[in-house]
Amino acid sequence: MPTPAKFPLPDPASIAAEAPLLFFDSGIGGLSVLKAVQAELPKAPIVYVADFAGLPYGNKTEIQITARVAGLLGRLVARYRPSLATAACTTPPAPAVHELRAATHV
Repeated sequence: MPTPAKFPLPDPASIAAEAPLLFFDSGIGGLSVLKAVQAELPKAPIVYVADFAGLPYGNKTEIQITARVAGLLGRLVARYRPSLATAACTTPPAPAVHELRAATHV
């Protein structure tokens, strides 16, 4: 199994229990990234959400996926108030990233 690429992580001291790291994926593909984060930040509070109810994403339009992911992420951010939120790289279409950032303010 390939090693996930390194990416900048927040300072562990800055992650409060009431502000977890939020991972959103359409399924379970992002678990390899989650595992790498847990190895680096073993005590970090984490919320991992897999959108099984929305599967399959492959038969949806870019507009449908953007609306669904923006809506779900917006509600998740409102509920959990994460210090960091991330979506699996192939879950939202690339052009939707700006809309997702606007919807979540994270």
